[in-house]
Amino acid sequence: MKTTYDRIFLADNEWGSPLMCEVAQEYFAHHPDVNFVMVYEHAGWSLSYHRTLEVVGSANDLAVFRKDCPRATGYSGHSIRREVQRPDLHEVTTLQQYTTPFPTAAAPLAPLALAA
Repeated sequence: MKTTYDRIFLADNEWGSPLMCEVAQEYFAHHPDVNFVMVYEHAGWSLSYHRTLEVVGSANDLAVFRKDCPRATGYSGHSIRREVQRPDLHEVTTLQQYTTPFPTAAAPLAPLALAA
């Protein structure tokens, strides 16, 4: 298994740590030889994940991690940029939004009973 990290850049309309974790999980599922990924939002925020989905790095300079947490040895040279998949979605915060084409409509209201 590789000890270097790959980089993933989210699409311009994708953001949030839950989505970043989902994208890392999906990447690990498709790349069994990769142990570490660094996921970047469009604004420069990043989180680094180990294959166990433990966060092992952050753009936050004050973040504290376990002393014995796994560490990447450097950048692998491999990076991908996710394309905007649904331009109609201005803020994508979970991968599930891609499988739900439209917000679920509320159940229709029962007709009102009119007084005679």
